[in-house]
Amino acid sequence: MLTILQRMGLLEWCQPPLDLRVVRGLAYYTGMVFEVHEISGGERAIAGGGRYDHLIELFGGPPTPAPTTAAADAILDEKGIFVIPDILANAGGVTVSYFEWVQDRGGYFWSEATVNERLTDIMQRSFQDVLKIAQQHKVNLRTAAYMLAISRVSTVHKLRGIYA
Repeated sequence: MLTILQRMGLLEWCQPPLDLRVVRGLAYYTGMVFEVHEISGGERAIAGGGRYDHLIELFGGPPTPAPTTAAADAILDEKGIFVIPDILANAGGVTVSYFEWVQDRGGYFWSEATVNERLTDIMQRSFQDVLKIAQQHKVNLRTAAYMLAISRVSTVHKLRGIYA
């Protein structure tokens, strides 16, 4: 991986280049997991992700390897192929990362079965919310996911104000 980062001219932005102290997600990711942190010392994660091949199966779908890109999604949409968009498919890993943060903050750790049960509940509910909007507005799931996200952010800003 370091060689690839170096060839891409990105290695200088990866300081430290490899941190083995961060080990998480081994129960649900099926491939490489990564996080990108800003380098000013604030230790804020600005991006991250990983491969989670069994996510589609959580929804009762066929085994499907990893989410696709927006460009590929448009082509598949034109062909009438049902695609769960990356914004929803990648939410499983982000949700479990949130669960880990909650557990760390509370000093109380859940069993794998509890994590999977809570993840399944949230992911199925999220999928149903997106599907409902897609059907109501006759748009694909990617557009529906964006519509729902924008709607939720807008609602929070109206309730709390922009600076709350």
